[in-house]
Amino acid sequence: MTCRRIAPTPGPDAALGAATAAFGTETGKGLTCERGSERAPARQPDEVKAAVLCTGSRVPLRYRYSGAPSCQAAARMAVSPKECANACLGFGDCCRACRTTGAIRVEGGLARVDSSRCNGCGECLGSCPLDLIGLIRVERGLLVLCKGPEGPTSEWSCPDGCTLCGRCIDACQEGAFRRTGSGFPEWLAERCNGCGLCVEACPQGVVLLCGANDQAASFAFAGRGTSSRQ
Repeated sequence: MTCRRIAPTPGPDAALGAATAAFGTETGKGLTCERGSERAPARQPDEVKAAVLCTGSRVPLRYRYSGAPSCQAAARMAVSPKECANACLGFGDCCRACRTTGAIRVEGGLARVDSSRCNGCGECLGSCPLDLIGLIRVERGLLVLCKGPEGPTSEWSCPDGCTLCGRCIDACQEGAFRRTGSGFPEWLAERCNGCGLCVEACPQGVVLLCGANDQAASFAFAGRGTSSRQ
């Protein structure tokens, strides 16, 4: 059983949309996969969980937003309150959208998904004005926990997110990644063998691979996870 972090982009399945890895309730570092007990219900092949495509807990503020406490309202500002225009705004529109299970909460200015409570219903989809909420397959799902750096200058780099270094692309021996026009890595699911080399190659720890050749009943990604910076 293995669950690992990686540096790709949203899966190619349009039905799933751009997804990020499901965040657990604890604030520790790293990814945890838990093998279910014999009494745990068998998961379905297409089981999905909600995920947030941002781990930028250290993205600096450009200014302190004092308007309506809503991501939708903050996103309409001419200049983003945070230095990265793709950073989670942290006002919890997705939390309010998750009415059935209450699986999403904001911690440290970032939305987090409790994968043990998420049922993959999709109520949160569309609630984020930056399109940072999506669904990830629990079995053999791969995502990049970032939408790419969108800072005040072209040289700006997120302290937590993808830096466009391309190491995940170079590490993949199956050609399961390709570089988009913006430099962001795109995952090609049909070529992926689940080896996880891209996970190990990412210096930021923003790539997630779940359920490759395992029977994990649940998974949780807590905090930013480990990386070469820590």
